[in-house]
Amino acid sequence: MTDELPENLTLLVVDDDSVVRLLLEELLSKSYTILTAADGIEAWDLIQDAENDIHVVLSDMEMPELDGLGLLRRITAEFPAICVIMLSGSSDISLAVRAMRKGAHDFITKPFSDLEELEIKIGRWFHQQSLEEKLAQYATLHRDMMRNMKIRTFAALDVVGSKKIKKGEDPFLVQFSFAAYHDFVADIVQQHDGAIHGTAGDGIMTCFESTSNAIDSMVQILVQLGAFNTKRNQLNKDFVLRIGMHTGSVIVEKNGRINEMFSETLDIAGHIQKAAAKNSLTVSEVTLENLENKEGFVQTDKPIDEFAVYAFSARSD
Repeated sequence: MTDELPENLTLLVVDDDSVVRLLLEELLSKSYTILTAADGIEAWDLIQDAENDIHVVLSDMEMPELDGLGLLRRITAEFPAICVIMLSGSSDISLAVRAMRKGAHDFITKPFSDLEELEIKIGRWFHQQSLEEKLAQYATLHRDMMRNMKIRTFAALDVVGSKKIKKGEDPFLVQFSFAAYHDFVADIVQQHDGAIHGTAGDGIMTCFESTSNAIDSMVQILVQLGAFNTKRNQLNKDFVLRIGMHTGSVIVEKNGRINEMFSETLDIAGHIQKAAAKNSLTVSEVTLENLENKEGFVQTDKPIDEFAVYAFSARSD
């Protein structure tokens, strides 16, 4: 086998012939943990012991006490995840058919003509199980993602030339004025049922369920920015903003937080913000499509991330 097998896999060899048990144990112990049993009763005791965690059972058909088919019935009834491969000294095809109908995964005749083929068959089963588990995990992940997929509008704000604004100023006044700016933005965002998704330096990322509310809040920020600079900004230079907005799908977790592993929508909002003109709001065509009133938006010459973008300028107080 060229593919790498999972670790800590356990096989149970069940045969009343000690030579067969020894042969299979010697062959397979290089790749697996091997347990052995001389009959079905002994094998069943080992299978029921949770500490053994058996993955595959290689069982002879004809054994005293509890034969192979009897053991197969018990395994399929109580441990359906275990792979059972039946072994028989008879080449009678009807025995193979009977075993497969009762739940055996494969049937091999003794004496073994090709021991390597047996190892390959076991390895293939393990790889198939691993693939099925991965597919099931992907299906569950996809189902959860689709269930938690929401459409949100993100507006990214950044202070233009913040280093120049801070240069030569009293550090206390810088801290005071920028804290006041964050409060100014947060208050207006909350008034429009939005939330502050996160901050990075002087940048603020906001999130809204309603695109109209997002637009209204950003326009209000631009309109009232002049009043903020006059009354609350204690620095010698005015705050100047760039705002970018994009609407798209995100994964919203149960606690309401946005899963940033799937953050393309946020990234695009940030890219649009960086390309926006000073004291203006620039939105993607997707955001604009969600608005009933598109008045005041003018398409710009350069698309961002393959989206057409539209600029809106608001006169501040």
